[in-house]
Amino acid sequence: MQNFYKLQSDLPEWFTNRDPFQPELQELINMGLVLPLRKLDSRGRLVIIVRTTLHNPRIHKLSDIIKIGLMMIELAMKNRALASSASVYGWSLVNDAINPTIHHVFQFGPSVLKKIVHAWQNCYPMRLQLMSVINAPMFIDISIKIFKSFMSEKLKQRLHVYPHMLQSCFKDIPTNILPVEYGGSDGTIQELTDYWKKLLEENRDCFISNKNNLIE
Repeated sequence: MQNFYKLQSDLPEWFTNRDPFQPELQELINMGLVLPLRKLDSRGRLVIIVRTTLHNPRIHKLSDIIKIGLMMIELAMKNRALASSASVYGWSLVNDAINPTIHHVFQFGPSVLKKIVHAWQNCYPMRLQLMSVINAPMFIDISIKIFKSFMSEKLKQRLHVYPHMLQSCFKDIPTNILPVEYGGSDGTIQELTDYWKKLLEENRDCFISNKNNLIE
């Protein structure tokens, strides 16, 4: 808990000005960059799909993207079924890195990657059990190596990189909880985006007051 509050203090750009109706945040929310699945995987883990290359790095601030991601995690943890299971069994991340540009690579520089790893490893009350990077071209290999350099040995073993999207990428994630674009049957990406957008907007007052749901 101490690490979590220190993270908030050290990185206010991630935790302040969280009104989801801000135009710059609305634009990112509408892209569906960070989408928790509505059901747990076969091991009882919360699953979050992150699409890190949809935005324009020349226009959109990475701090706003991370901010949206943290808001989504908080919302998912407000769901009692998801929260109680994730606190015990952890969570799984699917990072879709399709069609990145060199500007995306530069935006995720070493200092940012270090902060992200620190937050995952030391500050949040959920354990990251599996991270799959899919549709990963070879030229982002350097970024992935830098990313891994900040991880504990245990977390390094949980990171898997795939150059394409195959069903084997979604280990322990049943197809009936995945969007159709990822070979599943639980609605489309747009439906999932609309679902979380509605919840973000309904919780506007909570986000504006900066009341945190992860450590209540």
